[in-house]
Amino acid sequence: MKEFLQWAKYYHARGLHPIPIEVRGKRPILASWSEYFTRQPTIEELERWWGETPDANVGLIQGRGAFVLDIDGPEGEAALAAAGVEIPTNAPQVTSSPGKRHVYFAGVAPNVVGILEKVDTRSDGGYVVAPPSIHPCGAPYAWASNLWPPPPAPPRLLELLQRPRKPTLGPKADTWLLDALAGVGEGQRDIMCARLSGYLWGKGLPQDAVEGFMQLWAEACTPAFPTEEVTKTVVSICKREGGPAAPPAGIETLVAATVARILAPPEKRPPVASTSLKSLDEILDGGFFPGNFILLAARPSVGKTALAVQIARASGRKGSGVLFCSLEMTQDEIVQWMLVQESGIPQQVLQTGVFPVEAMKQGLLDAAARVRELPLWITPTVYTGEDLHETLAGFEPGVLGLVIVDYLQIMSSAHLDGRARIEHISKMIKRAAVKYRVPIMALSSLSRPPKDNPNWRPQLGDLRESGQLEHDADIVVMLHRELTDMTTEVFVRKHRGGRIGQLRATFTGAHLTFEGA
Repeated sequence: MKEFLQWAKYYHARGLHPIPIEVRGKRPILASWSEYFTRQPTIEELERWWGETPDANVGLIQGRGAFVLDIDGPEGEAALAAAGVEIPTNAPQVTSSPGKRHVYFAGVAPNVVGILEKVDTRSDGGYVVAPPSIHPCGAPYAWASNLWPPPPAPPRLLELLQRPRKPTLGPKADTWLLDALAGVGEGQRDIMCARLSGYLWGKGLPQDAVEGFMQLWAEACTPAFPTEEVTKTVVSICKREGGPAAPPAGIETLVAATVARILAPPEKRPPVASTSLKSLDEILDGGFFPGNFILLAARPSVGKTALAVQIARASGRKGSGVLFCSLEMTQDEIVQWMLVQESGIPQQVLQTGVFPVEAMKQGLLDAAARVRELPLWITPTVYTGEDLHETLAGFEPGVLGLVIVDYLQIMSSAHLDGRARIEHISKMIKRAAVKYRVPIMALSSLSRPPKDNPNWRPQLGDLRESGQLEHDADIVVMLHRELTDMTTEVFVRKHRGGRIGQLRATFTGAHLTFEGA
């Protein structure tokens, strides 16, 4: 992709030393890249590297008067806040993997792992991955502020870099949490309050719950940590991580914003994700809206994933970014299904690679070219509700117009199982839809129908394992089809603030597509 080469040249023009990194990876492609610590690559080298691997990620070697602060999620942010380090607003910043960021500074600094908990520097002898690279999870690296030049590092940060460092717990060590819950001494209260607050907020607890827990924790410290300091720390952490720390908005402001949205011309309205079925879009007043939590539910082999893939393509064609979180199928399988739908070539042909007609091969290549241009991301690593929040945090606001989770019942939750697990996941998905202002459609299984009722049709009460799903979801769409019949009944069983209804669609198994009026 020319975009990667263009960015490499952009960095080169600013005196930086770009090198090629593995596609969607973090390791340099070059067998030997240390020579570029002191020598800037030539334009000819850049063109050769990205000519051979057009979609290689872009790495930037650090040092020579500049360095990067690598902040690893809420715990890193909490540690910086507790240590009194304020990041200048004019510092170039990159959102990297979900929940993390790189901040660029001018100046000289050591290349250090563990300045604070989950905070490192990349300087002489180090490199960072830079935009427009793609993280292994599928999220893009993106500039979150002005690109260049970087300002001097804050004095407090430089002071921390010069101090002697003690060994810290590694990222896999979990004993710190048990030790912290028992309370800490006077010299550790500030940083541990920030760290625990960031940890709890990152687990999806609302701000009031985090503060309530931390006030109890403060009493276990020796001496007790002041109540007002706990409140100040929790507010700071939640605000930094997107929490509702601001005061409630006045009705005058809210009315003005709502009327402006209603009267806005179509091109300036929030994007609506199409369902790809005209009659279903009509029932849903156009499709899925930002903040909606949608359940697409059916028994096995009725076509939930096929319809989800079809909806992803329809939304992508309208220019809305789509994130597809698949725990049941591989990325390759999802892409193959997209190619089947886009090309009209039977699934069996692409599965076997045996083309009965030579023209089908060109049809596949044409379909691949169209799918390649869609703003779609596919990840197999969203295992929990917390993973979903972290992944969405890695996208710039407005990039995504739809998120699909396939499927809800196989997501996990630490220390919870059964009904409690599903209830927690449901709440986390709903919070993510509201927080990131994006519709999230989760596929869901249904309970086994009764054998003695041939006229059974799915109802809200058939949602498997939890009535919490029925409560949290804004929209519930259910599919029903007898396995010997390709006519699929589509029911809108819940539509918060809107109509419910039903329609019929024809499922073509060979092409994995639904067609309806």
